[in-house]
Amino acid sequence: MLILFSFLVLTQQQKDVEFDNKNYWTLIDRISSDNVYRIKNLTNPYYYVQVTLFQDDWSFLLNYDLNQIPNLNTSRGDYISFYEKRRTRFLKIEPNGKIIYITAHSNSSRGNYNITIWGSKDEYCDNSCSNQGECYEDGCECIAGYVGSDCHQTAMEIQEDKNEIYFYGNETQFFYLNIDGYDQMDIQLKLSTNSYQGIEIILQLTDALIIPSQYQLSNEESYIKQSKIYDTQPLDLIFYSLSPSSDNIQLVFAARPINSPLDTIVCILTIELSKYDKSENTFSIIVIIIIVVVISVAVIIIIILFFICKSIRKRKMLRMQARLRMARLEGQQQNQITQQQDYENLYDLLTPIPIQDCNNQDSCAICLDNLNNNQEVRQTHCHHNFHSLCIKEWLQKNKKECPVCRSNLAIKDVKTNQEPNK
Repeated sequence: MLILFSFLVLTQQQKDVEFDNKNYWTLIDRISSDNVYRIKNLTNPYYYVQVTLFQDDWSFLLNYDLNQIPNLNTSRGDYISFYEKRRTRFLKIEPNGKIIYITAHSNSSRGNYNITIWGSKDEYCDNSCSNQGECYEDGCECIAGYVGSDCHQTAMEIQEDKNEIYFYGNETQFFYLNIDGYDQMDIQLKLSTNSYQGIEIILQLTDALIIPSQYQLSNEESYIKQSKIYDTQPLDLIFYSLSPSSDNIQLVFAARPINSPLDTIVCILTIELSKYDKSENTFSIIVIIIIVVVISVAVIIIIILFFICKSIRKRKMLRMQARLRMARLEGQQQNQITQQQDYENLYDLLTPIPIQDCNNQDSCAICLDNLNNNQEVRQTHCHHNFHSLCIKEWLQKNKKECPVCRSNLAIKDVKTNQEPNK
């Protein structure tokens, strides 16, 4: 049952094309996710397919393959019309004796379309040209003022020097530049506007004409380049060494005001076309490089000088600290020498006396031992007697006072305080 059901479904979706005696076939079909058309009886070298949608369907995609059912987005198809979201789709097929399979895919299940297929011995372009465009093997050649894969879109030609374009409301305008007159030349386009709300610019990298919208386009759509310009943010486009491989090569781009009210003059787009001078740009780059190098060298020199000055200041501080330490040590040594000299001077002023001249003093007031123990005795100017070793140790402890009466034993007091022995 499952196999029978699958066969019935496949039979319903797949239709065999039966040509009339003029090699012509047409059908009005309902939109489906996978409508398949098969062409078996091939008597012509070329076959052409044209589909006209009766309503807008941005998901509708027309593909074909040979000897197998096409795979979505991988087999050959009319992707240009798909990108343009147009109601008319077109295929040019060279079967080389193989069976042709054509799919008409849509995410929608509502609506109808007309599909027409015919065979021919003559080769035409990959689309049906409009607006007096001429059909060649490599595509439509449009007359002045029209662009697109089938010459359906009106456009303004960019002239040399300055072009000013007025926009009314949120209308979209297309522009083109013929490259065949700029062989082996670099071209520069300067785009500017007086609108603070800005203008959306779509540079076309394919024959498809993408109408700009207010919404951000996907980054995966590499067939276009999207930019926005404002009154304070112009745009420079540079095209290097454009050498056309065939005649009538064009640059096409579209422009549309952003968030503009209807039925009013909202902004002016200014397009300046000129030959790009590499020498000026090279000179500017060299000047910028020199400035950057000079600034970098200056910064490096300043950093080096900073660390050198810091090192010099540090060495000066270390030398100053060493000098202060030396001066402090010298002062301490000088104080010690002075104390030693004072001690020696004071000790020399003490007169050695015999034990009988001790003025009835029997013991040393420092060690409390008897003076008459065969030790040398010395007397102060205040007439107090001590063992020589005891008074010497007393003076070595930086004590300049008499151990008994606390009289000053310094040199300056010797003459004033000294009294004759009795």
